[in-house]
Amino acid sequence: MIRKTLPRTKEATWCVFIPSPTPGAHGAPVPIGTCFFVDPSGYLLTANHVVVDEAGNPRDILWLQRPPTPPDWGTAMIQGVEIVARWPDVDVALLKADFGANATKAWAEGRTDFPYVPLSFDIPEDGTPVYGYGFAIQPTTQVVDLGGAIMALGGLRPRTTSAIVASNVEQIGPVQASGDPSFIVIDKAWNYGNSGGPLILQETGEAVGVAVRFQPVRIEQSPGVYVVVPSLYGAASAVRNIADSLRASVPIFAR
Repeated sequence: MIRKTLPRTKEATWCVFIPSPTPGAHGAPVPIGTCFFVDPSGYLLTANHVVVDEAGNPRDILWLQRPPTPPDWGTAMIQGVEIVARWPDVDVALLKADFGANATKAWAEGRTDFPYVPLSFDIPEDGTPVYGYGFAIQPTTQVVDLGGAIMALGGLRPRTTSAIVASNVEQIGPVQASGDPSFIVIDKAWNYGNSGGPLILQETGEAVGVAVRFQPVRIEQSPGVYVVVPSLYGAASAVRNIADSLRASVPIFAR
């Protein structure tokens, strides 16, 4: 079932890059997360923590890359991406890319707009088959000085994660309110780099969430002694959390 919608998801999902902040790296491109188009005019969703620096300030320079459709070689790129809105409380950000500014690139040939995935603002029931798609981040990127030209050696690592909804409630506390944010927990761990990627309903191909974090599990080994396993479950911020904002600002949802 995943194979029916995965090609569209792949086309709409990109890896987010920034200039390396590492001294001596000369601003070489560094992958930091994933994003996906939700509107043909160029609006994208990602995780808020992908587009802010360590101090929580929005990043000034962002661009996107993804593998091209085989048998093409090279890497597709989108430049001039801007941050439109951020919702730190649910760890989601809205970006915007200009198709006209990227229309001459090879990936855009024959197109008049951006490929995108449809959204669903519903919360899927426990046990619903879903999948995630994103770009696993390699631990290091080698930077080579070619005598005046800097080249970063490293490739994109696209990954598909098949799962079910383990719970549509991340945590049940002593006080619950109907207006609390919604997070969808899946029974698989995200890869590092999946942050900002879509959580897709296998049956319809609609995105219901944005990958935001691992959910650690504490396992008691003996009385008072615990081992924390950080990567047993993944959590996605439900797009329902920002439905009203998207309907007010993104053309496809205002129809």
